[in-house]
Amino acid sequence: MQDGLAMSRFQAAQCGLSNVSRSREVIIVMSALYGVTVAFVLLRILSKMITHTFCAEDYMIISAVILSAAPLGCVVYMAELGFGSHLWDLHDGALLRILRLLYVAEILYIVVLAVTKASILCMYLRIFWAYRPFQITCYAVLAFVIASSFAVTIATIVSCEPVGFFWNRDFEGGSCLNITALAYANSGLAVAQDLIIILLPVYMLWSLNMSRKKKFFIGVMLAVGGLGLIATIIRLKTLSAFGDLSDPSWSYVPLVYLTTVELAAGIVASCLPSVRILLERFFKVFNVSANQSKPPTGINLQQMQRKPSAPDDPALEDCSASQTRLTGVGGGFYSISLRRGDEHLETKQDLDWG
Repeated sequence: MQDGLAMSRFQAAQCGLSNVSRSREVIIVMSALYGVTVAFVLLRILSKMITHTFCAEDYMIISAVILSAAPLGCVVYMAELGFGSHLWDLHDGALLRILRLLYVAEILYIVVLAVTKASILCMYLRIFWAYRPFQITCYAVLAFVIASSFAVTIATIVSCEPVGFFWNRDFEGGSCLNITALAYANSGLAVAQDLIIILLPVYMLWSLNMSRKKKFFIGVMLAVGGLGLIATIIRLKTLSAFGDLSDPSWSYVPLVYLTTVELAAGIVASCLPSVRILLERFFKVFNVSANQSKPPTGINLQQMQRKPSAPDDPALEDCSASQTRLTGVGGGFYSISLRRGDEHLETKQDLDWG
């Protein structure tokens, strides 16, 4: 690799190649994206503290934003070493350190994205707790996200033998998998995961007869989540540069940008429901909820009606049986039927996206 660096410097001097650097730009972009992400997570934490509704997904997203500091920090340090500059402008030894940090950042990105997506799915499970088929589907998607992310992480870690061959091709007898093909597989799985997560609640939400403000808010939330999907799709077009070591310190910049946008969009989208509740507290114009009370379950009990069960109803003959099922969705509410022994209870509950 040192011979290649010397050759690139010679060619740059002979041909007058550009010495433009994007290193400062990389630092600014990474810092701005992380700053926005942290701001939304802090607003989410404040909202949860006010409403006393911390749930599992909140701790997961806090973990995600803390973990994301590691790959973003790697990229900022890469920029300090010359990432964003052309190969022929790097100092001796800088390329090896940049590629080593890129290897670490790539693995950490996969982990953080998986935690973020798992957090969103846990939010779905909490919101639509009364609809059994949807819950089963969510658990299946969650298993898919965890399994596929784990597989991609392991494949990335062992993509080169020895591992150091990823950033130093001077190792004798070293070899790598097809890095470009692995990157395409990773992005393809990410597109599938994002698409499923975005579309998963659409049927349930569109079954609700909600106000225009609430529909607008939910549309904004899905659109922000869609930015991550768009970034991943665009990244597919730039992956041909991945694995090409002719000028990686320059050509890898768009890949890093798009991956970071995907990560930031996922975290921000997951925080929007809680931020909306916070805005409701201070700006009534953002009030798109039918009820201001926010219990930990995410569903507000509105009314309960007790109906006598028919004596000849075979479904109610077993006094020890207890059944809960979703009987209707409309007007921004769940209608839930609870049967226990000879009692038949019906509840109408408000959908809460916080």
